[in-house]
Amino acid sequence: MAWPATVKGSGGPGILSGGKGVGPADRQSEELKEAAALEDRIARLEEALAREREQNRALAELARALLVSTDLEEISWKVLEYAKRLTGSRFGFVGYIEMETGYLVSPTLTRDVWDRCRMREKDYVFREFKGLWGWVLKNRQPLLTNSPSRDPRSTGVPEGHIPIERFLSVPALMGGMLVGQVALANSDRDYVSSDLEAVSRLADLYAVAVMRMWSERELDRYRTQLEELVRKRTRELEAAVRELEREVEERRHREEELRETTEKLRSLSAHLQSVREEEQRRIAREVHDTLGQSLTGLKIELSLLSRKLGSHAEMATKLRELTEMVDETMASMREIASRLRPSVLDDLGLPAALEWQARKFEEMNGVECLLRADPGTEVPDKESAVALFRIAQEALTNVARHAGARRVEIVLRREDGELVMRVEDDGKGFEEEELEA
Repeated sequence: MAWPATVKGSGGPGILSGGKGVGPADRQSEELKEAAALEDRIARLEEALAREREQNRALAELARALLVSTDLEEISWKVLEYAKRLTGSRFGFVGYIEMETGYLVSPTLTRDVWDRCRMREKDYVFREFKGLWGWVLKNRQPLLTNSPSRDPRSTGVPEGHIPIERFLSVPALMGGMLVGQVALANSDRDYVSSDLEAVSRLADLYAVAVMRMWSERELDRYRTQLEELVRKRTRELEAAVRELEREVEERRHREEELRETTEKLRSLSAHLQSVREEEQRRIAREVHDTLGQSLTGLKIELSLLSRKLGSHAEMATKLRELTEMVDETMASMREIASRLRPSVLDDLGLPAALEWQARKFEEMNGVECLLRADPGTEVPDKESAVALFRIAQEALTNVARHAGARRVEIVLRREDGELVMRVEDDGKGFEEEELEA
């Protein structure tokens, strides 16, 4: 005989047959099993949540370290500490690719395992990529193995090397370009995929730090070249000035040659101004072209990295901050280039350059500045245009420093076939006697 009955936990009716039902002891046993399974699931979830919190805390701490420190050796050490802590590893190293040579430099080895390693010849600069860690760098792929001695990619360990029982390594990549590596060994448990994910997130942050170091070194190199170039040109100009002073002193006592000496001084002065302007123009162009290209490339790489990271909010915020830093640097670079030699003077001529200078004067000083330029006031002679532009700049500087004016007007017109420029303001002015005094 059989009849329908409802069995707890089955989700529907069941069949009890033979007159033998599910007794209280059986039901209690089933409930205990379900409770145990539920507790096990809860424990696993709590463990996963704890691991996720630990990863996020490590990433946040590392991100803060990147903001306050530019010492890549110290950042490398912090990345290694976090990686070992998250994976339970006893050993490991973190290193970066040297931009000039392509070698792997691992400063963390001198702190972590240097004294424990008994190899006769040991170094923290690796010119050749070998073994499991070398496979990671060559293939730009992560590697996880809990039996490294049986892994076909392994080449074994040298005599005196610490035995490797388990191994995990992730390359640090920026836009597909290899910039470094995080490697770990000998965890107190088998490595799992969550360990690989955690170390990969650390490697992404480390790649940003390496790229920043590369960028800073490149900027330092260009800055050094520019400073040396300026020093060289300054020495040349100083030598020319000293020569000029010597010639003036020699001719001071020759009254009959005064006119010739005066003409020569004018010629030399014009030449010096021309050389100075040409040098400033060239330096401004190099700053704009060379540094501009490097900064633009860095901004593109940051944008590509931001797209790849996708939903990583913390990384996205960090990348936006880095992008804003790059934008600020590019704005400063353009401002420096404009101060050295405004391109509008060469491209559009004197009237347009004076209009640009007037707008800059208004923005910087809050004083209304107007330009009235009559038709036909273009200056085909570049040297004369540069001289007039510099005169206007100096006049506006004096207005800002001394006049206390609210309005300035620059007038450019033709009078009797001559080009006349006048700078007028409504400031306090001065008396001629003050100049003579």
